[in-house]
Amino acid sequence: MSESRSILLVTSNGFGMGHLVRQLAIAAQLPADVRCTIMTLSQAAPVAVRGGAVLEYCPSYTSPWLTKRMWHRGYLRDRIVALAEEVDADVVAFDGVVPYAGLLAALRRLPVAAVWVRRGVWRVDAITSPLAFADLFDLIIEPGDLGDGMDAGATHKRGDARKVGVITEAGPQAMLDRAQASSVLGVDPDKPTVLFNVGSNAIAGLDAIMAQLAEREDINVVTTKDALGRNRSAVEAARIHTITGVFPLHPYLAAVDLAVTSVGYNAAHEFTACAVPTVLVPADNVTDDQRARALAMQAQGVGVVVEASSPDSLARVVEGLIDDELARGQMALNALQLQAGWGNGAIEAAALLLKLRPHTKPDLIPLVRLRARLLAEWLLGFRDPRPAIEGVVVTEDLLAVDLAGSTAVEHLHPGLSADYRDRRTVIAETWYGRRATQR
Repeated sequence: MSESRSILLVTSNGFGMGHLVRQLAIAAQLPADVRCTIMTLSQAAPVAVRGGAVLEYCPSYTSPWLTKRMWHRGYLRDRIVALAEEVDADVVAFDGVVPYAGLLAALRRLPVAAVWVRRGVWRVDAITSPLAFADLFDLIIEPGDLGDGMDAGATHKRGDARKVGVITEAGPQAMLDRAQASSVLGVDPDKPTVLFNVGSNAIAGLDAIMAQLAEREDINVVTTKDALGRNRSAVEAARIHTITGVFPLHPYLAAVDLAVTSVGYNAAHEFTACAVPTVLVPADNVTDDQRARALAMQAQGVGVVVEASSPDSLARVVEGLIDDELARGQMALNALQLQAGWGNGAIEAAALLLKLRPHTKPDLIPLVRLRARLLAEWLLGFRDPRPAIEGVVVTEDLLAVDLAGSTAVEHLHPGLSADYRDRRTVIAETWYGRRATQR
């Protein structure tokens, strides 16, 4: 009889979907007889669930329901341990920048192989303290990145990561044709379409640029909503079409002729994989070096970099490219050639996870370092007041509106045991100090 395998994929916090989408891509490449479970801290989880993803949501330390002290002191640890034990996980793989104290404490308790999916291309001035915990992991996987050629960050020369290809599900094989994609997005397939995938708060004057473009009757102007369902633009122009309820977006990118986008890992690689010419507006994130990635993409001929502080330049570049079919065609061709040479990082990462076997962690030095980290997290939150919440509900349902409410939502992965539901109820009541109801 073949050995049964169970892998738990955990993703970092935030409002975006970068970490979660990479884990979903890896999960899709695991064999059907491998049990794969996903826990995410991302507030974009309801968007992924509406798109068909099966997962469990766990509030992050930014949640209004728990103090940071409570979250770091034991809440996250208990959540990960409970789910890992319920699904009998033998591998736990975390995708994120910072290995949280609660994650590390859970990994110490569990007889599992520990994996860190750690994106490269860090800013040169990024905080590097998370790298001190690299040796607590059995394997570090670094996804391939369009920005690799300009990577000067802290992870660049460490040599502790196993490099794989780009991790994305996007590409020609996953796309609908233009007519089908245009129908889903609600745009005229016979007109060039420009998609704005960057928040109006990131670029001064962006709404005015969109409104000006919307006056043209020969093009489609489209914008997206963010992970919490909020419009990225405040423009009310009737001709600006807002995409809502579409996840993932990449199958429909044949309808897009030009994208104006920030340069996070997901957006950069999805637009390139789908041969969409891009106007790249890098954001100054804490760790991710979007500017280096954007400049590398420009050097490879798949995008044009415009700084967020230059709205006039952005307007000129967008107008010029939407009217220059030849330039856009060359950028699309360059993108297809790049994508063809990537290799499939999701397949490679899945294969690496399957090679690992569970074990205990007796190492003394990493344990001492972990205890120091736990103490530091505890002290940081010492004066963190307990939030006022209206109640706690334990449920398999997950709605975006719930995550913005004053009732704490303890979300359950669908289809798990009654014992797990009971255990989660105890965990909730322990950390919230409130009686939990089940829905």
